Amino acid sequence: MRCGVMITGIICGCVGVMMAADLVTEHKPLGGHRDPTGTILELEAFPSPAAFHHDHASGYGVPFVVRGGAAVHPAAALWTDDYLTEHFGDVMVEWEEGKKENRSLDLFEWQLAKYVREYSNLDGYCVCDLNDRMKADFRLPESLICGGYHRRLSSLIMWFSSGGTKSVLHNDVFENINCVLDGTKQLLMINRSLANVIETPAAGWDRQSNSAASIDVDAVDLTKFPALGQFAYTSTTLAAGDCVYIPSKWYHQVRSFGPRSLAINVWTFPMERFDSEDCDDHDRRARRRRRKLSKFGWLAGIIPDYADALDAVRNFADFEGFVGDGFQMTRAHFELVVGQGMPSIDIRALFETIDANSDGAITTDELGLDADTDADDNGDDGEQYEWHVVFQQAWGLARHINATKDSEKKARARTVQRRTTHTDL
Repeated sequence: MRCGVMITGIICGCVGVMMAADLVTEHKPLGGHRDPTGTILELEAFPSPAAFHHDHASGYGVPFVVRGGAAVHPAAALWTDDYLTEHFGDVMVEWEEGKKENRSLDLFEWQLAKYVREYSNLDGYCVCDLNDRMKADFRLPESLICGGYHRRLSSLIMWFSSGGTKSVLHNDVFENINCVLDGTKQLLMINRSLANVIETPAAGWDRQSNSAASIDVDAVDLTKFPALGQFAYTSTTLAAGDCVYIPSKWYHQVRSFGPRSLAINVWTFPMERFDSEDCDDHDRRARRRRRKLSKFGWLAGIIPDYADALDAVRNFADFEGFVGDGFQMTRAHFELVVGQGMPSIDIRALFETIDANSDGAITTDELGLDADTDADDNGDDGEQYEWHVVFQQAWGLARHINATKDSEKKARARTVQRRTTHTDL
């Protein structure tokens, strides 16, 4: 066996290679063929944003558990079945057929009130993005308060069932903080450094989705998938009130237990550059702690390169420092900060779409940035992120323009080819 180093209680990149004769061929649940290697770090509180970024989200990533971490969310105390029915009963939610995740089964859409009445008897589970009304019952974990992650929020997702659910072995591109509000969860986690072991046919990895393994997590066939008896993993059990951080691209498999299982997870886009200056304003950090998650900008459904482009503009402009009429970004600046690594889009078209008055410069008004940063009675500091909607619309239009140009270019090429072929004949 060869192992990586022990880092704060977690064995990172530990790969146990077993001889074929040593493999137990009896079908067992995933992880049942060997004991976990090491434990997941447990913390008394969420780490600071700087510690989170440098010690946990960087490199291969280091997961952690915060016992009682869900207390930051008002929903931890509020979200009973009666409360959900009274306040959000009309909200449409999706639930997936089958307690054991099978991405080929049916998906249903019901009002939440109906789901609350029926979920105890359903063979399925609810998984859905929360709307702004429901997001208002949540707050940002301390690790995401500043430094840039609060500007890269993707989705706030609810997982709701009567327990007994079993996910596939999978990974996500996002940084993931999952908090249990009711019930318990068991997590099996595998370091993303073992991609060469997991993302192979020997582990049942689905090349089509490229994000999950097509295996029976209750009865792993080591004859068919021998790699699943060789990987090292860590595991943990979460009770109501606990939170876990799952680093980007870490493989994980989750089992939930009821009779009522309710959890939410915050997805954020990974981030390379930590904005330390953003953390210097303690009053701003305090306002963000009080702010409802419905007051933040969310980038649900956005591809990572869009988030990177968005972040590039933010970093250049330092938006929260540029208020009023003082900020302008020229096309040259825009092309410089957005165009790097973005050859697939027409950067000029994107700029011209945002530059509504065609004066050759983008202003805070054209980005939809509200300069009001005064705190209100609800603890919302007034920082607005509607500009990301403007940017998203412009991004989509620019991609459409670019695709149209590509089609026209290919059409011209075909015309030239036909003419050349005719001349040759």
